[in-house]
Amino acid sequence: CNALQAPGVVVMAGVSGIGLLIVVTALVRRFLRLEREIGLPTFRWLGNALLVLSGIYLYFMIAEQVTANYAGVSAEGRISYETVFGVYAIPFWTTAACLTAAFGILFAQFVRSSPSVAWTVSAGVLVNVAGMLKRFLIVVPSQTHGSMLSWAPGRYIPTWVELWVIGGLFALGALLYMAFVKLFPILPLEHRGVNVLESPDAHPNARGGLRAALVCSCLTLGACLSGIGFLFSTRFGTEPGLDPVLPYSPVVFIAGVVCVFASAVLYEVVPDTPVKT
Repeated sequence: CNALQAPGVVVMAGVSGIGLLIVVTALVRRFLRLEREIGLPTFRWLGNALLVLSGIYLYFMIAEQVTANYAGVSAEGRISYETVFGVYAIPFWTTAACLTAAFGILFAQFVRSSPSVAWTVSAGVLVNVAGMLKRFLIVVPSQTHGSMLSWAPGRYIPTWVELWVIGGLFALGALLYMAFVKLFPILPLEHRGVNVLESPDAHPNARGGLRAALVCSCLTLGACLSGIGFLFSTRFGTEPGLDPVLPYSPVVFIAGVVCVFASAVLYEVVPDTPVKT
């Protein structure tokens, strides 16, 4: 483990996230015929962001291997050797090739100032392939060739159950995204309803007050739960090594964070529109 591992995970999350966003945006643009609303500037900005993050992660990959070979312990050296030259060399070099190809495509577009939707989507697909393989390399080699226990080196091959679980997670993500798009349109829609503000029977504050009360209550509850959960998770008020005073305090902290984010959902779900009597 080196100092660049934690920021590397964050940067890879940004790389794969922006790559997936590029692919989804292109599909929405194509099948919903939104070429005018989603133009080339959108893909240019997304491509430039992906260019920067992919370049940063390529540097992190090089630094990780250099650190493991020249400054790491023996277990890290074995993992590095098996990753680069051993049984996991194909996934490693495929990851490096995908990231390098995506970086080259985006850099060429940046230099020529001529963004292309097809090439930008290709880069998005490549970085997501690299992201999946890199997550495989983070977990598996350390369990088969870098273990500190007295186990013989092994090899891991995913079973059909694990492959179906991964496919189900992708399907669940697509379902949640489609439900989100259904509830919250990704493009502004033209309002064609009746302007009830002009009606003398309208009450402008009928739902506005309800939304404000729900949002404030949920936000306050979330802030309190997350604060309490964090303090007790760090064993505030107890001696080191003892169990926290509040059982399941990490669960309380997570519930508080969920409530904080849910307040934003409530703000969008509860309409701030007047109603007629």
